[in-house]
Amino acid sequence: MLTYSTEQTTVDPSDPAIVGECALSASRPLRTGLVERLAARLRAAGLDRALASGVDPTGSPRLAARTVALTSTCGRSRMAEQLGRLVSTADRPHGAWAIPPNRPAVTANSAAISDLAELLKGRSPLYVRGLAALSQLLRDGTGPVYTGDAASLSASLSTARSALLDDRAPG
Repeated sequence: MLTYSTEQTTVDPSDPAIVGECALSASRPLRTGLVERLAARLRAAGLDRALASGVDPTGSPRLAARTVALTSTCGRSRMAEQLGRLVSTADRPHGAWAIPPNRPAVTANSAAISDLAELLKGRSPLYVRGLAALSQLLRDGTGPVYTGDAASLSASLSTARSALLDDRAPG
């Protein structure tokens, strides 16, 4: 069961782990309410594309809400679990309605995937640009996790890792 708080969620624009270089452009914390959080959840794919491309996370209430969701402990844990399941289920058969990952590519990159999962579980600050790129990578059924070869998945994982740790890394 999903529960939503009616409390306001605050994005602190001075936190470089959340907004990177955009922190200089915002003078006050943005508040995100229930409507913005629900809209951000429904439009996660598009917002992730925007955040991964470097759009200012404080630019709109929906971007701020998605930023909060991605950078929260719960959001990071959820992505870490998805990465862990990707590795642990790579050899297992999938249901008729599931898009199976590219097993050889996932198996070849299992160490890098597990490393990213551990990074997400840690307490070190991570940039929202990298979190959004990683979310996109996991969600895109036509991307390298599902249709690419081992080299393209490796390159995508490396790019996401760089963006997690350095907001200026090329996307």
